[in-house]
Amino acid sequence: IIPIEIVSDPCVPNNGWGENCDEDEGLGFYEVPITEIEYDEDGNELPRETRIGLAGRVSSTGNDCMVLAQNQCAKRHAFPGESRFALKVRLGQSPKGWLHGRISKPSVAINQLTGTSVELDIVASTVKTPIVAVSRSWSSLPQPLQDAYRATGGFNGASAGTRNRPTFEMGPEVRNAISAPTSYSATGMSELIAWLPYIGDKSTADISKWTLRSLSEGELAGASSCFSSKAQLNGLVMTNATQYSAGPPTFDRAAGSLDYKVAAPHYTSGGSVFLGTYDLVMRSDVARCIYGFSKAPLNASISVVDNEGVTTTATKLVSERDGWIRIAAYGFGFSSPTIKVVLTQESTTATKTTTKKVTITCKKGKLVKKVTGLKPTCPKGYKKA
Repeated sequence: IIPIEIVSDPCVPNNGWGENCDEDEGLGFYEVPITEIEYDEDGNELPRETRIGLAGRVSSTGNDCMVLAQNQCAKRHAFPGESRFALKVRLGQSPKGWLHGRISKPSVAINQLTGTSVELDIVASTVKTPIVAVSRSWSSLPQPLQDAYRATGGFNGASAGTRNRPTFEMGPEVRNAISAPTSYSATGMSELIAWLPYIGDKSTADISKWTLRSLSEGELAGASSCFSSKAQLNGLVMTNATQYSAGPPTFDRAAGSLDYKVAAPHYTSGGSVFLGTYDLVMRSDVARCIYGFSKAPLNASISVVDNEGVTTTATKLVSERDGWIRIAAYGFGFSSPTIKVVLTQESTTATKTTTKKVTITCKKGKLVKKVTGLKPTCPKGYKKA
């Protein structure tokens, strides 16, 4: 869900915005490149083959157009503070596996319709996610960062885009490398943590979001088989952190905890302390599958452990209802804490011995009475037969 305002297309000539634009090809039609960039022997970019496409142009201006068509721009806006939205969709079949969201405080329901069709209802609040975008000359980088990028231009050997020809024999002083890791990669998390001391541990911008998406096969690789069942929607994991673990939480069998790692700057772009949100909603039977529990009620505890092993303060919430368990932590600090959830279940042995009713026979002369109860006793004057 993205708030927008419809404004005039910034690349329509004579619109008064001062943009340097090519002649418009018609309402919503623009030239679209269809060949790769090629260079002559002097390194100059050669002309590219193009075609005329409908609304195929993306915004190259600071106007942040989400869609460009028919001489109009759908200009993105921030949400007005924390907002709460309801999304209701009808699908031919239930979503499978896991969903990830940039939302918080969710209420989720899946209602069966006819056949395999379902109605997915989600009500949740927007979150602000800190974004880090920084550019530095190679000579100004501290030695640890130079060492991390030296091999390929990507952090510790990871891939990186470049604005010059991608010939890595060229020294880092003469090529422009662009590193844009996914928000759920282990390399991206390490890269963010490495940069934080050199940028004042502060975000560049704080973008308000309300998004929900399916997790990819790659993100689910290595997840517990209980998590990766494709027969149903198993759960949702949501956070406002800049970087987060790929896929659902990982099960630490030795500690008996479901772990989820996140990372973000300590401070927002405005200088205030950034506080994290984490919501985990999963089927109760999935939780029982992981721990090997019975159908008895579950208990859960949640802790947020910082990178120095200290448990940080957070508001925690645990509940189980309608076959779903919801676990949440709000208001914790950064830079790279691990959120740990431990599920427990009381032994049913004691319950069975105390809840089973017993019948005894009591006699008083020729009178006989049967008494049934948890701990039955004979009435006054009667003796147990």
